[in-house]
Amino acid sequence: MQVMVKVVILLIVSIIEKLLQRLKGVPYKDRKACYFCAMAYVRSATDATPLISMGKWCGEILTEVRTSYGVGYDPIMWIPDYFKTAADIPLEIKNQVSHRAQALNGLIKKIERNRNDRT
Repeated sequence: MQVMVKVVILLIVSIIEKLLQRLKGVPYKDRKACYFCAMAYVRSATDATPLISMGKWCGEILTEVRTSYGVGYDPIMWIPDYFKTAADIPLEIKNQVSHRAQALNGLIKKIERNRNDRT
């Protein structure tokens, strides 16, 4: 298990390094990026109309890694609204504003609306 975790971490670091290398010299105004998340609620195996929600969280890709922690692209994704990388935003806040939080909150609203429509 420990070896597998190290391999995954090395792979992510390699992907980040490759992205930063490809963006070398690209000005910040052209380094916009967004995380996207889609979630679906399928009521049964034959559900032809699942409830679907999407979330989008945008920022800018930095020129270098700012932290040694965080998952995926979080160490290089600058979120201007918070003046921090996605990795540095406290989890309590991130869980309210991220692309996943937006998708989940939207899906919860759709489920509640759908439930109210049926009663």
